[in-house]
Amino acid sequence: VGCFTGQPAGEYVATLAVAVTPTGTASRVEVDGVTDAGVKACLVKVAERKWPASAGGRKLRIEVRVKG
Repeated sequence: VGCFTGQPAGEYVATLAVAVTPTGTASRVEVDGVTDAGVKACLVKVAERKWPASAGGRKLRIEVRVKG
């Protein structure tokens, strides 16, 4: 997604916890493992995209691992 562009070379790991409503809207996004405010904001923005609808909503836990 390009959120880590501009960061020093290395390995980065972030975990996103996303609560999704039954209509597919992200109602809550939490990002762990990232201290850079710009990277964190970018990951939140990406996670706030439209998700597939599901009858009871869902909770997602997504690990992002970048090496460069």
